[in-house]
This record gives sequence, C-alpha cells and structure tokens, in this order.
Amino acid sequence: MFTVSDNKTIKLQARQLMRQSQPRPVLVTLLLLLILLVFAFLRAKLSGVFDPVLLEPLKEYYQAAIDGDLDHAMEIYQQWMETSSAIQQPFFHQAITFAISIVSYVLTAGYVIFIMNSVRKSDPTVYNLLDGFGQFLRVTILSFIRSILISVMTFILAMMVLIPLVVLEMIIFSFPQQMIPFLSAFLFYPACVFALLMVIVLLLTFPYRFALFNLLDNPAMRIFDSLALSRIMLKGNRKRLFRLNLSFAGFILLSLLFPPLLIWLIPYIHASWVILYDELKTAQFPQGDLLDTLGEDRPEDE
Repeated sequence: MFTVSDNKTIKLQARQLMRQSQPRPVLVTLLLLLILLVFAFLRAKLSGVFDPVLLEPLKEYYQAAIDGDLDHAMEIYQQWMETSSAIQQPFFHQAITFAISIVSYVLTAGYVIFIMNSVRKSDPTVYNLLDGFGQFLRVTILSFIRSILISVMTFILAMMVLIPLVVLEMIIFSFPQQMIPFLSAFLFYPACVFALLMVIVLLLTFPYRFALFNLLDNPAMRIFDSLALSRIMLKGNRKRLFRLNLSFAGFILLSLLFPPLLIWLIPYIHASWVILYDELKTAQFPQGDLLDTLGEDRPEDE
C-alpha cells in the first residue's frame, strides 16, 4: 500500500528538484515574475494610478501620516477617494485591464504545468508557460468560480463580525465622553475575531487547492468535477496541507523584507504542493480511475 510522505520529506524532494531540474525552476519563475510585473505596470497605467491628479494627494497623505497629523491625512484620503471614484476610465482601458488579468492567471496555470512536468521529469520547458492557453476557457472559468466561493465565504463571515461590531460601537459612543477611550478598547477583540475569521476563510478554501491541478491533469474533466475531486483528495488531509503551508510562513515573512527571495520561494512552494498532490492521487486512486471514482463519490449537491 502506497504511503504519503511526511512534509519534511516532501520539502526535501522539492529542494532537490530545484537544484537538479532543467530548465531551472528559479529562472522560469524569474521570467514569469518579470512578465507579471510588466502586466501589473500596464494595469496600473491604464487604471490611472500614475495620474498626477491621484498621485499627488497620495504623497500628501503619506507625508501627513508620517508627521502624525492623522486628521489631515484622513481628510486628504477622503478627498482622494471622491476624486478617484469620479474619474471614469475609458471602456477600452477597462477591457484591456480585464484581459491582462485573465492572461496573467492563464500564464500562472502554465507555470503550474511547468512545475508538474519538472516534478514528474516529463520534459519540462519554458514554453510550458504558454500551455495554459490550451485550456484557456476552462482555467478562466475555474478561476472565476473560486473567486466567487472565496468572496461569498468572506462576505458571510465578515457580516457575522461587522454587524455586531457596528452595534457595539454605537453602544459605546452612547456612553459619557470620558468613558469612550476605556470602552473603545473592547473594539480590539472583535477586530481580532475578524482576523481569525479571515484565516477560517483560507481554511475553508483548502479543499479546493488541487482543483486547478486536477483540471490541468485531466483535459476531459468537468470544471465542477475538478473542485469535487480536490475536496475528495483532501478529505482527512487538510491538516497535512495546512502544516505544509504553515512551514513556509518564515520564508514568506522574510520575502516581505527581501522580495527577491520570492524567485526561490515560489517554485519551492509549488513543487511541494505538486509532490503532495501526486502522492495523494497515487495513494487514493492507485488504478488512476479518477473519473470513475468521482462518479461514485461525488456529493449529491455536485
């Protein structure tokens, strides 16, 4: 019976892969990040971020915040929000921005294909970055569905916290003025709960982590089947995936201080995910009958 490796072994295999695989995952990651950086610049340019009308107030806002003049900073920010909402971007610019977002995600899907081929030693090549366009529509729809799932979960959990928080704030400000600073400390706890709920949202999306992997691995698979299969694969393995992700927390924090570290960290994380995905797939579907198994185990609501 096939046994799934522990996270330490998975990460060791991922590091060995990064040293031995050709082309080097670090170099392909650098290429992808440069492309995405250019796309991000174009999106910002088209959306008017570099417009002096919007840029100058932001400089004043940060300067006021640094100087400690928070009232003036908030006044500038409110004016900036009103100005930015009043500026209407041409439809052509909006369409191009949307297209750039879609192409960015499809290139990321191609990057996943590259990592899969590297892990499986299946002739990886830099041109794998373009392979996502072979499933352009499916990849785009999956991205849209996952975004909706995350948005709905976030909205529901946020309302569960924000509504009581607003009520609590109204109650606090109904007290005498001298008691408000003391009572306002209680707002800190709902804020902590809100942060905790955001973590819960991430945990709730864990079952769909391998949906894109399933979709790219099985061109005949339906989009919702890829989500359902990911949920089946991670049933009983969410803690394993959570611990694997958590083990990268130190590197992620370090990359905030030293962004070039991402060139090494991104393929490291993705390779670890793919190794875990392949081992779970081998352990749970030794005959490779993914679609047949899904037909038997698919939840009724799917």
